[in-house]
Amino acid sequence: MKRILAVICSLGLAVTCLAAGFAVCAAPPTTRALTTAFGDFDTTPYGHDQLIDLAVLTRDYTVDHIPREEVDQAIVDAARASTFDESLGKTAQWKRVAAAVDLADDTQPASAVAAALGAWPAFGLDDEVFSHLDDCYALISGAVPWLTAAAVLAAASLIALLRAGRLRTAGAALFAGPAALLAFMAVCGIAAAIDFEGFFAVFHGVLFPQGNWTFPADSLLICMLPEGFWMGMGALWLAVTLAACIVSMVIGHRLMKRGASAPVR
Repeated sequence: MKRILAVICSLGLAVTCLAAGFAVCAAPPTTRALTTAFGDFDTTPYGHDQLIDLAVLTRDYTVDHIPREEVDQAIVDAARASTFDESLGKTAQWKRVAAAVDLADDTQPASAVAAALGAWPAFGLDDEVFSHLDDCYALISGAVPWLTAAAVLAAASLIALLRAGRLRTAGAALFAGPAALLAFMAVCGIAAAIDFEGFFAVFHGVLFPQGNWTFPADSLLICMLPEGFWMGMGALWLAVTLAACIVSMVIGHRLMKRGASAPVR
């Protein structure tokens, strides 16, 4: 029985460490900070603060699944505000878009204006983008119950081992799973450092085999979340996960040392 508990604890801890890294990456402040650092402000037709706010709202739709109408309204508001911002230096394309969409007519429903803007990838988010974001939400929301269950099982099995006085077994469980995950994440980190685009493509190909995750380089989505954004997120996910693994391994090592001097039951 103790071996079964140890395996459950070890696997659950590994999953929990991985989830901890993702939780930090998925937090709104992370999106704001990474878009601020890496957003493509030169390409986007929107202003600096507008692009950051739209990135956070896109995150909110993807992770928290706020109503699409909120995102549409924010894009329309940003587009209308941009038409009066002379500091942005309107391009010929922007003038054509503004005229075609008729941004000056504020009686149009936001959904209709947002759909019209979506016809130009740089100016809005179309149904294809929202379809991909919906796929992301489905993946995240589907994983959350399993990640929660893994954390609960890890905690319960660890408590059971400690109450039974199985310090060495508990320590080994705390050490083994996170150590294996640490090695795996290190390999992923090295692969991403060598060829990030290739790693990114494989990662998305596995998670989204339907293949609806590629968009034009000048699209609003890519301006908000360019390659540098994802490199920063990957580095943060790696760092947080490795830190969690190391903490677990240190505690596990100490428990094993204590258990070595305890009487065997």
